[in-house]
Amino acid sequence: MKYVIFLILLLSSISNIYSWELFNAVTNSQRTIKKVSHHFTFKGIPPLKNKDMFTAVNDMSILQKKSVRKHLAIYLSLRRDVIKRAIVRSFRYLPTVVQIFKKKSNIPLEISLLPLLESGFCPVAVSRSRAVGLWQFMYYTALGVNLKINRYIDERRNIEKSTKAAIRHLNNLYKQFKNWELALAAYNGGGGYLRRTMGRHGIYDFWTLMKKGHLKRETAEYVPKFIAFLLIFNNKKLFDIDDECKKPEIFKIKSYNIKKPVYLWHLAKMAGISIRKLKFYNPELIGYVTPVYLKSYMIFLPEKNIKILKKNKSKLHTVRVRALRKYIVRKGDTIWGISRRYRISGIRLIRYNNIKSPSLIQPGRVIFIPY
Repeated sequence: MKYVIFLILLLSSISNIYSWELFNAVTNSQRTIKKVSHHFTFKGIPPLKNKDMFTAVNDMSILQKKSVRKHLAIYLSLRRDVIKRAIVRSFRYLPTVVQIFKKKSNIPLEISLLPLLESGFCPVAVSRSRAVGLWQFMYYTALGVNLKINRYIDERRNIEKSTKAAIRHLNNLYKQFKNWELALAAYNGGGGYLRRTMGRHGIYDFWTLMKKGHLKRETAEYVPKFIAFLLIFNNKKLFDIDDECKKPEIFKIKSYNIKKPVYLWHLAKMAGISIRKLKFYNPELIGYVTPVYLKSYMIFLPEKNIKILKKNKSKLHTVRVRALRKYIVRKGDTIWGISRRYRISGIRLIRYNNIKSPSLIQPGRVIFIPY
């Protein structure tokens, strides 16, 4: 394999290692990678000393860390497809993320690459713990950084809004922990968890906490994994992965202000695009209609589809909600009873309010009734 040969050349300055062991490390098992990574000793790599994390990444002295070498080997071999997919997706969203980061001079630009690890730069990614979006916000964390989550939109999936929220959250963590290794560990494991762990053991250095086994595995591996992603992304040609990460076709995106709520199927039809593509370019939309509580809503589409939409402007609101009635669910109410009372299709009511479980609507819930 091309990358096997490359790794051998890259690590040619390593002593105490046999080429056959390296071949096994990058082609067979994670156990072997872990074993071999502990024998890596570098010549010609700058000393680590007391450099901050990003300086050490830029001059590659961070490779003195065994855990970084381990994950670098894993992502260049066993999980090569993971990093490739993440890099390819980043071509679409990273320019927007970087533009937002550049307006925040107090946060390192390298942090803009954290979605490589968090979500593989997929705005609709959902983790096993139900974290969502590019930056993988949990529900209550998202609410704490002023992201809206309701039956119509989930702003964790919005590139610009979630990135601004992530910057606020990361800045807050950095102010608490005073260095980026700890701030990133807190982003993964939670600030409270990290403070308790440090206080319990009297250790306030990430690498020492990790080495002594005081951190849960996911948090202990989080920072070395991110560093491995940074090294690969910033040195794609050096790590011989550049040719495998072809930039996808990216259309010029324009915005369009939609006046009043409109069904997504009709909006897509008027724009000459599928609903799937409409949601691809507007990932925060999770229902069947644009938010009914907003007088206007900004959508984003390729320039050619915006032109089609403008041509169909007069038809856009021929299928729309002309008025809304707000109804608060009472004890004993059912969707079908409400729909009969207000002479509206039950299916339309369910779709309009993005009701996931029609038989389980709770008293006190607000339902919008179109008429």
